[in-house]
Amino acid sequence: SSQAGEGHQDDVVVHYLGRACRLCVTHSVWKRVSLEAGVLHVALAHDADDERVRRLVDEWFVRQAREDLPRCFTEALARHGWRLRHARVPLVMRTPERPRGLRLTVRPMRSRWGSCSVDGHVTLNAELVRLPQRLVEYVAVHELCHLVHHNHSAAFYFQVASCLPDWRQRRSELKAVALRKAREIS
Repeated sequence: SSQAGEGHQDDVVVHYLGRACRLCVTHSVWKRVSLEAGVLHVALAHDADDERVRRLVDEWFVRQAREDLPRCFTEALARHGWRLRHARVPLVMRTPERPRGLRLTVRPMRSRWGSCSVDGHVTLNAELVRLPQRLVEYVAVHELCHLVHHNHSAAFYFQVASCLPDWRQRRSELKAVALRKAREIS
């Protein structure tokens, strides 16, 4: 494994909600990852090999996903929820006062972009935070439509199309990004 020196990997690009960000690895007494003006700064106290940098970047992306994907999900719900009249659960986020609402989990998933249970538990793959927002919206809408049709029938896709007329284009863009490739540093 190669050693990361001062400014190592400046030519490496990572993607955050569809925006290309340059990766800059530096030596510091503090271990820190931060995004500033399109540059993802990784500061390490020790000489960093590529695997250590990748692990820190991956951990940062999961933390960011847990902050940003709930916002993206609630925006999709606000924009498209009115079209989901026959949802099995109330289209509001679950709270102690509303135990029958939607519950959202964001976590790394190996083989799916998202899932939805019949009781309104939606799970989004943390890797979505590396993709353009229009694809995050597609996954959120896809999972929300499962609250009406818990299958992939023609009626389900008609429901998706009522929310996102360009869903086929978005789905093909998403399929072009294999799950494994989303994590790769380009």
